[in-house]
Amino acid sequence: MGEITQDLRSGVRMLARHPSSTALITGLLALGIGACTVVFILFDAVFLRSLPVRQPRSGGKLTLTELLCEERK
Repeated sequence: MGEITQDLRSGVRMLARHPSSTALITGLLALGIGACTVVFILFDAVFLRSLPVRQPRSGGKLTLTELLCEERK
């Protein structure tokens, strides 16, 4: 447990010595987390939510292979 505390103190000291780098890294981390959140929200809305139809099981199934075969004809 002592090594972890010592490592955390050392890390905080390094971050305090370079405030501009700390701000840049923090901003990039926040931007990355935000981008991942947006991608998940879009994926959830497009692929994971069920379609607003009365009988979703009665719909057809279209695969990428079928689309590619149609383009070649």
